[in-house]
Amino acid sequence: VVLEQNYRSTQRILDAANAVISNNMLRQEKDLWSALGEGERVKRFDGATDREEAAFVADEIRSLSAERHVGYEEIAVFYRTNAQSRALEQALMERAIPYQVIGGTRFYDRREIRDGLAYLRLGLDPSHLSARDVAETLRRPSRKVPRAVAEEIGISPGTPIASGAHDQCANAVGSGSLRPGTAMYGMGTFPTIVPVFDRRPEVRKMIPLGLNTEHHAAQGRYVSFIYHMGGSIVKWYRDTFAAEEHRRATSAGSDIYAKLFEELPEAAGPLLVLPHFAPMGPPDFLSDSAGVIVGLTTSTRRGEILKSVLEGNHFAHRMTVERLDEVGISLDALRAVGGGSRSDAACQICADIFNRPVVRPNLPEAGALGAAMLAGLAIGAYSTLDEAARQIDVEETRFEPDAARVATYDELYGRYLRLRSLSLEFTREWTSWKSGHSR
Repeated sequence: VVLEQNYRSTQRILDAANAVISNNMLRQEKDLWSALGEGERVKRFDGATDREEAAFVADEIRSLSAERHVGYEEIAVFYRTNAQSRALEQALMERAIPYQVIGGTRFYDRREIRDGLAYLRLGLDPSHLSARDVAETLRRPSRKVPRAVAEEIGISPGTPIASGAHDQCANAVGSGSLRPGTAMYGMGTFPTIVPVFDRRPEVRKMIPLGLNTEHHAAQGRYVSFIYHMGGSIVKWYRDTFAAEEHRRATSAGSDIYAKLFEELPEAAGPLLVLPHFAPMGPPDFLSDSAGVIVGLTTSTRRGEILKSVLEGNHFAHRMTVERLDEVGISLDALRAVGGGSRSDAACQICADIFNRPVVRPNLPEAGALGAAMLAGLAIGAYSTLDEAARQIDVEETRFEPDAARVATYDELYGRYLRLRSLSLEFTREWTSWKSGHSR
C-alpha cells in the first residue's frame, strides 16, 4: 500500500520535496499529492553556517508576524535532528520570539546545558551559584555506561557516570583536606598548597595576594591555590647532578629520589636559593626573573644544593601563607601528598619552615582516592565525604615543627626576602639581556 496523499503541506512544498528525494536510488516510487491547493512558491536560502540559516528563519518569522500579522502559534519550524535546535533557539531568543519545542527538550533547559552554563557563571561571578548547588551537581550521576561500551572496556553494564573534580580538588579530598583550617600540600612539579575555608573572602583582599576562590568538591567549602613551578628545579637538580645515577636507577626499576634525599644535611640553610628558575605563582606571578643560589663554595656538596632548593620553594610559598589571615583564611595543618612528600626529611623541612604540623597520608595517589570518594558519594555509598574519609581510614605519619629549627628558618626567611628584594631588578634585567643576545 502506497500512502501518497499528504494532509499537511501544499502541492508546491510536496513538489520541492519530491525533487530532492527523487535522487535517492533506493527510494520506493510514489507520487505525493495534496488537496490543500497549490500554495505559495517555495523560497530557498543557502546559509553558509547553521547560525546564518537560523537567523534567516527567525527573521522570516518576525516578518510574518509584523507585516502579515501571522500569529506565532501558527508558525512551525521543522528540523531533522535535535542537535539543530540550538542555533534556532538562540536566534529566536535574540529576537524575543516566543517558541515551544515539540517532542523534545529546549536546548537551554537540558540538564547538562544548565549545569555547563552554571559553571561558566560561577567562573565569572561565584555569587551566582551557591556551594550547595555546585556540590549537588558534582555528585549527581548523569549517565550510565551502555552495555556495548561496558563490554568493550571490561566493566559492568549500567555503571553510573558522575562528575568528579579537577586534580587539585581531588587531591585535597583524597588527602583528607575537607575542613576549614586544613590545606593539601601537593609536593610535585607544581608545588601547590590548597587551603580549605567555609566563607568567601572579599575579592578586593584576595587580588593583592594573587589568590582566587573556587568551590571545593566538599559541599559548603571553598579553596584557593598557592603554587609555582619550583618542583621542576628538583628535576633539574637530578638531571644535572645525578644523570648517570638516574639512568642506572631507571634501568634497575628503583627510585633515584630516595637516594638523593638521603644526602640532605641535618643543618638548615647551607645555601640560599631564589627559586625563580621557572615561572612563579602567587603573589606576583613572576615570569621574567631568574634563579639565584647564594653561598656556593668549592666545598659545597650536592645534597646541600638540593636541601636549599626545597627550602627556597617553601619560602616562596610562605610569602603568601603568612598573609592568609589578612583575608580570614586559617591554616592549622598541612596534609602532604605527591612524590616529594615520600621523604621524611622533606616533610620535616616543611613543618619547620611553616611552623605547622605536616600530616602525610600514606597512600600512593591522593587524587585517585579523592575521585573514588566522590564517586562513592555520587552513587550513595557515602552520605558525606567526611563519612567516606572515616570509613577509608588511611594510615598517616605526622611531623611536628621543631622549635630550634623554626627559629633558624625564621631568620633564613628574613634573609630570603632580602635576597629577593636585592636581586629581583638585576635578575629581570639579566633575563631581558639574555633574551636579546640569544636571537
